[in-house]
Amino acid sequence: MVSTAKNTAYLLFAYIYQKLIALFYFIILARFLGADNFGKYTFALSFAALFSVLIDFGLFKVLTREIARDKEKTKKYFGNVLGFCLGAGLITLVLIAIVINLLKYPLITRQLVYLTGLVVFLDTLALSFY
Repeated sequence: MVSTAKNTAYLLFAYIYQKLIALFYFIILARFLGADNFGKYTFALSFAALFSVLIDFGLFKVLTREIARDKEKTKKYFGNVLGFCLGAGLITLVLIAIVINLLKYPLITRQLVYLTGLVVFLDTLALSFY
């Protein structure tokens, strides 16, 4: 029981620390980019985040649970989830590119969305290793 409370406290402090860093990051970013460029940045981030659900489908939580139940099947489970996420991620990147081009945004905005989509894809893959 004590280790559970200790782990919960560590997780809580990690989340608070992460949110504080994000707050200062966005304040500094908004200050240096200006309203127009910061708006493009946040649009690209939000647009790509809308599609991030299509990459993992919550499989990482299932992966954690199943590996905790049976550690001998770790390679099998991990391989299946990673393979699915790679395929779904590539399809999602193509879908992001199609949708942003159909909406006829300026070139710089589209490029930011492409880059942000790639970052979201890589972040989702990194989550599977976590």
